[in-house]
Amino acid sequence: MRQLDPKDIELIIALSREFSITATGQRLGVTTAAVSQRLTRIEEKIGATLASRDGRVILTQAGHEVLNYCLQYQQNTMGLERTLQRLKEPSIFLAADLSLLLNDVPRAVEQLLIDLPNAKVTLKNADFSDIIRFVIDGIADIGIIAGDPHVEGLRLLPYRKERVCLLMSTSHPLSRYKEVPASSALMYPLIQVSTLEHITPILSAMAEELKITTSAPVSVDSFTLQARFAAQTNIGIAITLETEAQQYITKYPAKIVQLIDKWADNQLYFCMREAGTLNDAAIKLMKLIATSKNKPI
Repeated sequence: MRQLDPKDIELIIALSREFSITATGQRLGVTTAAVSQRLTRIEEKIGATLASRDGRVILTQAGHEVLNYCLQYQQNTMGLERTLQRLKEPSIFLAADLSLLLNDVPRAVEQLLIDLPNAKVTLKNADFSDIIRFVIDGIADIGIIAGDPHVEGLRLLPYRKERVCLLMSTSHPLSRYKEVPASSALMYPLIQVSTLEHITPILSAMAEELKITTSAPVSVDSFTLQARFAAQTNIGIAITLETEAQQYITKYPAKIVQLIDKWADNQLYFCMREAGTLNDAAIKLMKLIATSKNKPI
């Protein structure tokens, strides 16, 4: 069988949907005679009758087999066009906590767009669980999370460490200390944040061992909100990232108290799906984010 050209393929697909020589011509913007002539030439190429011409046009068995080939060709062509478009205008979807988006990402995105002016970057503020879900479901290309969630199908790439500390009002009883164990904080109300979800089981186990009933009157979904509440009010203590806490101690009567617990030396990760590959622009963005924090990948 001689190879069909794109016009042949377009005609066969149109014919399978219109069931009429006349309607196919109208669909393709050509005359009925032109459709008939091309169909005859296609059948001569193939060496088989593809469709009946008795009133309603019906594909033969050979016609259906050729149609399957044509549909596969069309799908592959469209897939190639989408791939070429992505290469021409690469897109990146990054999900992270607002604090990390504000502190780690802006300069990296700026440099990426200087290097790749056609790139499109989408940034999504999300909590720990949503970041993981977005990545696993293929919504986000990359996530940034604080801690290892131990989720199957997720690949982690460490890029920097970040201390977890306590942030509180200067009037809080613990503010007179320079450092304390986390167990001391559990005695007081906490402002809880969902972006440190991997630490929750540690704190729960600690509270159970000490027979403490913890209190979290306020729960938020970003380090920025958490730190602001802790710095501006007497509602409770924030167990938060130190870089976020540092921004508030000069603006408000707030104090950072370091945690002596081992887990307080917290690892930040890029996360991506185990299956599949990232485009070059996404890889470049990760490198730029890491480099901006003096932690090249």
